[in-house]
Amino acid sequence: MPGQSENDPTPLGPGQDVPLSPYTQVIEAYQQAAVDATDQSLIPGSERDLVREYFSQLGEQRATR
Repeated sequence: MPGQSENDPTPLGPGQDVPLSPYTQVIEAYQQAAVDATDQSLIPGSERDLVREYFSQLGEQRATR
């Protein structure tokens, strides 16, 4: 999962605070994971363009902020 490493703590249980990461720090990792998934055929061909467009639009929003 993007944003996680072997050194990350054990996932938190219900009712526990979850540390948050700023959107700008994680979006590129999630975009790369999505692109990798489309390249590996883990996402159906009919939805690949949708995934790429989604992250493209997120990148445009980030650039205007």
